[in-house]
Amino acid sequence: MDTMNDFVKSKETDTPLTGTITAIKLGTQTEGNNVGYAIVSYKDRNVFIFLKEMVINTKRYFNNENEYTSNIRFAKLLNPMIGAEIDFIVTFINDDVVVGSRKNALMQLRISNYLYNEHNGNEPNVSVGSIIPARILAVREEKLWVEVYGVETGISKIYTNCAYADDLRDKYFVGDFIDVIVKKINGSAAENLKIRVNECHDEKVFETIAIKENYSGFVTNNKNNMFFVALDIGIHAIALKCFDNRKPHKGDKVVFTVIYKNENTKFVKGVISRIIKKA
Repeated sequence: MDTMNDFVKSKETDTPLTGTITAIKLGTQTEGNNVGYAIVSYKDRNVFIFLKEMVINTKRYFNNENEYTSNIRFAKLLNPMIGAEIDFIVTFINDDVVVGSRKNALMQLRISNYLYNEHNGNEPNVSVGSIIPARILAVREEKLWVEVYGVETGISKIYTNCAYADDLRDKYFVGDFIDVIVKKINGSAAENLKIRVNECHDEKVFETIAIKENYSGFVTNNKNNMFFVALDIGIHAIALKCFDNRKPHKGDKVVFTVIYKNENTKFVKGVISRIIKKA
């Protein structure tokens, strides 16, 4: 009964609920226009969300081509989100079926967090510099796709805390949350809001790093004559040169000397002074 009460309240008051995507389904072309839908698990019930209600900018994915073809293409884009939590607002309910809209929930979250908030003197909750949780929707080798209070955005590997990992899929997982810092916000209306975020680094650890000091670490990768080093203190760095006669390889224990650090991007570069131990 509590679940049904939640659904009724959501429909009557536009209150967002949070569920987990368990499947992306496609019907047949004879079922009509809205043939694609996501199944979202909420407590002990399933909620059905048509694919056109999964995003705000439907024109980007659904154009004048065959509706079924558009659903197939869009379903492929959504498949990596299976297992992710999403917010939705119930739009239809009876004893057998519950239908929701993620689009409506995203719009409400955008308005209340980025544009104005009546409980905060009409000042937005989120602005440039805000540190807030981001929900991981999909993970690719070189990029994360996250949702931050109703706005979806990508985070390139270089702006994560695992920038020098071979594959982000080994470090991040759909459904997890990470803390991000908002670097840029564009758009004055909920429909066209865009943001840029970076994953937050450990500020206290970064502050301890000093130019010309040496730190131990492990080589995690080697690309274009640059060596990526995971320092033991918890910071990732790039080595532009190696002064050891031996060439560093992945897994080698090394001594890293800092020559540059950027306070804004938390970027560290330097050189490998010597190899302590080969992998």
